[in-house]
Amino acid sequence: MKKSLRSALADGSSGVSLTFPEKWPALADTAGRLVLSADDRACVVEAVALPWRLVLEPLDLYRAGVERSTRSAFEQVWASKPQKDDQPMTRQPGFSALSSFEKTPLGVQLVSREEYAAASELVTARVLMPVAAGTVELSVTARDPSTGARESIVYLASNKQRGPDFMTKVDDPALDAKFPAHCLSRARATLAALTGALKVTAPAAPTPAKEHLELLGVTVTAPPRFGRMPAGVMPSPGGHTTFTRVFHTLLADPQLFEVIGQALDGPLEARVRAFYASWEKQGVTTEKLEVSPAPKAGGGDEVLKVTFAGKHGGGAALSHARWLKRGKGVVAVTLSRPVWQTAAEVDAELDAAVASMTWGG
Repeated sequence: MKKSLRSALADGSSGVSLTFPEKWPALADTAGRLVLSADDRACVVEAVALPWRLVLEPLDLYRAGVERSTRSAFEQVWASKPQKDDQPMTRQPGFSALSSFEKTPLGVQLVSREEYAAASELVTARVLMPVAAGTVELSVTARDPSTGARESIVYLASNKQRGPDFMTKVDDPALDAKFPAHCLSRARATLAALTGALKVTAPAAPTPAKEHLELLGVTVTAPPRFGRMPAGVMPSPGGHTTFTRVFHTLLADPQLFEVIGQALDGPLEARVRAFYASWEKQGVTTEKLEVSPAPKAGGGDEVLKVTFAGKHGGGAALSHARWLKRGKGVVAVTLSRPVWQTAAEVDAELDAAVASMTWGG
């Protein structure tokens, strides 16, 4: 039986060492997730440990992705509300769901707004830490039943003007002392108190520029910020290698880059269509499957471009792929697509990865 995450954090076996106050009761405590009620701080504290690989560099690309992923998450919350404004605040000039983002000795620390409306403001401060076994996330979430306290001070100090940097001024940590009970102040203060006592006990190894996939005999350069998962983590055959790219939270599925080797016992297109049809057994509903010839690349004798769109668990399941026929075998190179990323962006990253493939060894 696996130990609970609270125990794994206490003894450092999670890759991170941290002990929480005993007065914070656990709302959930499994091997991969711990949720605590920090009633004295009016916050919910959560820790998550998963085998997804977090690669921080290039940091500018990471921040750009987090800007988009937090915006998408904010707009999904807005869309789920029965009563809401005509458009989400993220459509307003100067408003970003991402309040702050910085690299720290632990990993990356960020603050984001999950919700911002007249009757509710929800803020999460979190730190994501690459460790040997994957990634550990520590987050603090706080809610207020209204907005406007910090905003009014900044508005008056700005001669009643709302410039493009208005929310940056509202979120200035210098205001936390004036508004210690504000949800943003509480979240930041609680995370700061926790990270001050936190230690990474098993840091992640550096990510190589190229990965050699021994069972397939191919070397590939994954798209930026993808890290290779250890063998055996995912329930897949031996010729299947998975890389992950994490954005603002482990609570959202990571982006997956996969290289899959299979035997070929018929026409390539028939094999492709059978592969995606098998996803229905996993609860995926197909909405679109496009298969077309593509220029030869990556050492393939025949290459097909595949675009898949469907639904899984109430959300979108989007995937792009290049299927390469090589002799009596086939290699599928796939890249999942978050809803906020364009098809053209994913295709460009996928084509670059395929072009990098070299065989032998």
